[in-house]
Amino acid sequence: MTVATPATTTTTTTTTTVAPTTTTVPGATTTVAPTTTTVPGATTTTVPGATTTTVPGATTTVAPTTTTVAPTTSSSSVVPVYDLALVKLLVSEGPFMAGGEVEFSLLVRNQGDVTANLIEVTDTLPAGMSLADGNAGWVASSDGRSAVFTSTDALAPGETLTVPLVLVLDDASLGAYANVAGISDDDGDDKDSSTGPGTDDPVVDQTDGSGLDVDQVPGDEDDSDIAVFTVPPASIGDRVWSDLDGDGIQDDNEPGVPGITVILEKVVDGVQIEVASTVT
Repeated sequence: MTVATPATTTTTTTTTTVAPTTTTVPGATTTVAPTTTTVPGATTTTVPGATTTTVPGATTTVAPTTTTVAPTTSSSSVVPVYDLALVKLLVSEGPFMAGGEVEFSLLVRNQGDVTANLIEVTDTLPAGMSLADGNAGWVASSDGRSAVFTSTDALAPGETLTVPLVLVLDDASLGAYANVAGISDDDGDDKDSSTGPGTDDPVVDQTDGSGLDVDQVPGDEDDSDIAVFTVPPASIGDRVWSDLDGDGIQDDNEPGVPGITVILEKVVDGVQIEVASTVT
């Protein structure tokens, strides 16, 4: 009796391995893991995340590719803003008469985020007006047509400098009077204005302080402003009475006074000139 010997099958496994490749780009690193190729007969273990591609006759396993991106850091700087605004307000309510004083208030607001340490304001006086005595800090020009106020006190962002100004109405016969004030010098580079004693841009009379917070008129530099008032034409009447209660109104018990000569005058260059006269 003859016993047959079991057949033996030998499987030869050939493995080819490609070394890992690393690519580095500024800001990022890419690493490609080894590639393994197994000839038929080999046992393939698939690692979670790996990709296994089976080709008839061979099995190729590609390990996952890992890409590491370096964190990106960005920075920005805030540019300081230097911005001053000026509004000139008429304080006196009138009536305005020759020889009388007219009071104004100049307000300078720091609209920026940089402290201002020098502010010079120039007020250009209209014809028929002059600088009154006792204006603290104001210096009149040699011809008397302008006056300058200088402040070296620190004006922090959001703060307002208030400067009073009193003028004398020397000639009340000119009708309308426009008094111009502007920031003529400072210690910064204003973002929306150019300093100077006068202005070439459109000028709007700001009658309240809202212009200090919002630049209301496109093209109108916010570092200058005008204040306008009007003296209506005077006329001479023919009635004189004894104003017993001093209210300026003739009451029934306040008799008229006849035979009084009334003279209307105007002031020209400091000299009173008669315009008209009448007798009651």
